[in-house]
Amino acid sequence: MISSSSIPSPPKTYPIIRLDGEKYTLFNDKSIGKGAYSEVYEGRTESGRLVAVKTACKKIEIQAIRGEIEILRQLKGAQNIVQYIGSTQTIMAPGSVTQETISFAMEFARSSLEAEMRRPENHKGLAANVLVDLVVDCAMALSALHEHNIAHRDIKHMNILLFPGTPTRGRRSSHLFKLCDMGCSKALLENTPHEMRTLVGTPNLLHPFLAKEMVDPRMDRNQHDWKTKSAYTPEQCDLWSLGCTLYFCATGKFPFEHERNNKKLYHDAVVALTQNERAIAMTPVIKGRDAGRREMLYEFEPVTELPSKFTRYPKWLVCTVTCLLRNFFHKPSIDYYSKVANAMRSSKQKTFVSVDQMCIVEHTDMSKVLELGDSLPSISSCLGYPDGTDLLLLSNTSSKLVDSKQKSVDSFPDDVYLVVPKRNEVDLRKILARNIEYHEFDDMTDRKLAEVRAKKCYDGLSMLTETDEYRDLFDRVSTILSTQFTLLVEELSQFERVQTTSRFAVYVDMASVPIMLFDGANQDTKTISEHCIQQARQAREELERHAKVAMNIESMAKQLAKDSRNLQLDDIDLPGMREEIESYFFYDKRTILSTRVYSQQLVEQCYKRRNHIMEQIFKSSDKIQKCKLKQAMDLAASLSQLRFDYQRLQNTISECVDLLEKPFQEMKEVVNRCLQEQGYSRDSMQKSMHFLAPEFRENQARMKKTTRSCKKLISELNHEIEQLGFIRMGDTLVRTEQRIEVGKDEEKEEEEKTLKKPEETQEQISTLKLSPEACTLELDTTVSSESSSTSFESTPPSSSSLPKDGSNYFQGDCGKIAVIGGSLEYTGAPYYAASSISRLGADLIHVFCTPDAAPVIKGYSPDLIVHPGMSASLILPKLPRMDAIIIGPGLGRNPSLWPLLQELFQYVKKEEVPFVIDGDGLWFVSEHIEHFPRQMVTTVLTPNIVEFSRLCKSALGEEDVLKIKNNSQIQHLAAELSRKMDVTIYMKGEVDLVVTPNGEVSKCSTDSSLRRCGGQGDVTAGSLGLFLFWAKKNPGNDWTSAHHEAGISSSWLVRTAGRRAFEKHGRSMNTPMLLDEIPKLVRDVETREMKDIVHTDSSKH
Repeated sequence: MISSSSIPSPPKTYPIIRLDGEKYTLFNDKSIGKGAYSEVYEGRTESGRLVAVKTACKKIEIQAIRGEIEILRQLKGAQNIVQYIGSTQTIMAPGSVTQETISFAMEFARSSLEAEMRRPENHKGLAANVLVDLVVDCAMALSALHEHNIAHRDIKHMNILLFPGTPTRGRRSSHLFKLCDMGCSKALLENTPHEMRTLVGTPNLLHPFLAKEMVDPRMDRNQHDWKTKSAYTPEQCDLWSLGCTLYFCATGKFPFEHERNNKKLYHDAVVALTQNERAIAMTPVIKGRDAGRREMLYEFEPVTELPSKFTRYPKWLVCTVTCLLRNFFHKPSIDYYSKVANAMRSSKQKTFVSVDQMCIVEHTDMSKVLELGDSLPSISSCLGYPDGTDLLLLSNTSSKLVDSKQKSVDSFPDDVYLVVPKRNEVDLRKILARNIEYHEFDDMTDRKLAEVRAKKCYDGLSMLTETDEYRDLFDRVSTILSTQFTLLVEELSQFERVQTTSRFAVYVDMASVPIMLFDGANQDTKTISEHCIQQARQAREELERHAKVAMNIESMAKQLAKDSRNLQLDDIDLPGMREEIESYFFYDKRTILSTRVYSQQLVEQCYKRRNHIMEQIFKSSDKIQKCKLKQAMDLAASLSQLRFDYQRLQNTISECVDLLEKPFQEMKEVVNRCLQEQGYSRDSMQKSMHFLAPEFRENQARMKKTTRSCKKLISELNHEIEQLGFIRMGDTLVRTEQRIEVGKDEEKEEEEKTLKKPEETQEQISTLKLSPEACTLELDTTVSSESSSTSFESTPPSSSSLPKDGSNYFQGDCGKIAVIGGSLEYTGAPYYAASSISRLGADLIHVFCTPDAAPVIKGYSPDLIVHPGMSASLILPKLPRMDAIIIGPGLGRNPSLWPLLQELFQYVKKEEVPFVIDGDGLWFVSEHIEHFPRQMVTTVLTPNIVEFSRLCKSALGEEDVLKIKNNSQIQHLAAELSRKMDVTIYMKGEVDLVVTPNGEVSKCSTDSSLRRCGGQGDVTAGSLGLFLFWAKKNPGNDWTSAHHEAGISSSWLVRTAGRRAFEKHGRSMNTPMLLDEIPKLVRDVETREMKDIVHTDSSKH
């Protein structure tokens, strides 16, 4: 029997090919580059993807590539590390010249950082937006290496590849940088010290520990063991070499001089740097010559800030990169680097246009990085102004004042801002002179010729770039100034603020007329009337005088708007010039010498274009007309002054309004009291004024004459009726005894109605009790067998929930409320919200609306103070006087309103003012959910089911909320939305929900109207804002308790008023009828405790 071991194995078939990943084909005739250990060729995968293929055939090269493949596999998916695609290993037959070959495919890059630095325009440094992306991408790459415990050990501009990117949020340019070439990399074990001693890297980028070994005498004798005496960490070697690379990419030269034959120069420079903590580079200065060694002796001058003379980097970028380089060279920390880079990527970017400094600055707010500390300059310093210079920033939609020490503009809306320094004298930035004389000769060395060629190309391209910047600068200045002047003209042309207030003064005049109807008016009443009339006339005269001032400002603004449009510069078009100059840079010596005349002509054309632009900016075309720069500065100063005059005019008009408010309220109270004393049915100033409209003035004299005789006849008639034992009830006469019995029967019937409610609501599982002092939860031990919820009981607001009446109150103590909303299409919504606040008992209601809606809303009621205009400059100065703010009713969805909402959110968050967002305000929130600030503790959102579904879709990603019919699911979503947005949700529906971020949920299921009419939601928003102010005034309430108390109070009020209105009017009920029920409900609450039950549930989610 033959043993199986004696059977010979089949011979191996060579070559043996081992594949991993995607299969690819290598193109030997398309070489991309060559390194110390391998070559790179183009290739293509089976799927058709273009790849770069790295190959090696020597033993030491194969070993390096295997290590690189293993590291790239570990870094699979890292965004800023070149990605591994597949590999091929080929083993040849024994005896072959080449025993083994190996290759692997990786992503194909369109360029590299080395190639970008060779471009003429980058000789003095990359563009600012490209440098920012390089810093951010390298931080992400090093973070990925650090996470996998990998040290790269050879970071340099030649090992950073360039891929196409998209300038989206977080990216400034179309460049995406990725780290490659892991041949020198080393993976470290987790449980071992992360220290290395291998001497590896590029000589002019070595860490000091490695540079020390390069000057060791054993290195010259080739006796070095390639190990360092001092161990180094991945952070030390990688951040040092990256710091050198970033400095080179920002300035065009390395931070330390390096000579191939003088390694001591580099070593001495890095040692000198380590001894100066503020230094980021060292400049060698020749001190003399060492006679013995025949070597030059050097001293080193420290560079403490990133040079930006030629690149003109913004100040924030210079300071940030300087701080990074100090960290890399002195206290290397990848965590610190990641924090700074993340702020550079995610922070908002603002564009500042400065006329006197002749620049456009793309500013990034880095104030959130606390580690940068005092290194960050102020906004004023970033824009090139001396210390103590305050700035006025003008955009297309707003104006901002920036203090000289302010460092953050993160709260400003994203826009382009024109910078106007608040100084009497402004120093203009000096423009560097240009020299275009170049000398190219046949006997020049290649190196000298390359220097002349580089200077010629750089000067031509830099002049093109500089001219483009100046043209863009004046285009933006022209746009901003003309827009600002146009907006000012539109505001002034409306005159709605002046006209509306003038009508208000006329109303006060008319309000005094009803007193003349009463012959029995006492002397005090007449004195008050005369006082009101006098103040109204004075205010009206003052307003008319200011109207003339407004007309003058308007005419000036119109003319200045025309002048602003003429600021744009006349340019000479040079198509294809940039590409032509760039191509010249890559010519060989022979072509350069043969085309030097043509190249000189190209540069001269760039110079001519620059001079053409400069003459317009700095020189006037004649002695009358000013130069463009002077025109722009004068226009900016004029705009600032006109805005100041207009603001002062608005403040004066506001003072006139304040002058009218108090006597107007006094007059209203006097008239109402007189009307009631005389037995008239008119119970409001609005009806009195309507009755006394101009068309009735002809009958006033006749009414005055007949009033006395009518009163006498009515008095005699009433006296006779009383003697007969009768009393008048409307149009019916009844006996006195019968009236008493009827009164008792009515009280008994009303009591039975109110006591009927508790019997119908025994099945409610849980309720929330509103105590008179505050909204508190009181535990009841009764638990239903059908639910695990805790049971609570609640009552509607008692008289102590409302402000107590008294003579010790001043005007405004019971609430000054702002309603922001109202447009030409929607005038009813803000009126309903404001009217509900007025009928509840607030003192002053201010409505901020568009100018075209102001006359209509003012015509609805003289009780409202109407402010035409929806600009932040008009609204924000008035908000400190307000006790609560409601935004949204009738607001409209004009995108230009979003900056106003952003500033309003920041104000509410800072000042903690009761804040209600309703209607179109909720639409803006859902459209800009990512910009809605968190920790808005005073804010309540009041969505209906449609608005709720829109918010859930934006914040939670829920698509089909409208299809959900289960109330418990809606309640769960409301709680989740409240936690996600960190605000209170007042959900309107069949059962109203009040959900706070801490998980507490209150329900109000009081019977409501069977009909939902337009405007009920606005009534809810208005009453909620006032109740929220009253609830927070209670010392025992925090914001959570105040939200629950105010929400339940508002819900009970609107639902009960709606039910009563529907019972009276049926299907014809509308919102004014609901409003008419509010005063009666308030009176009921003030006179006796209501017996209705409000069913609420408080449960933790």
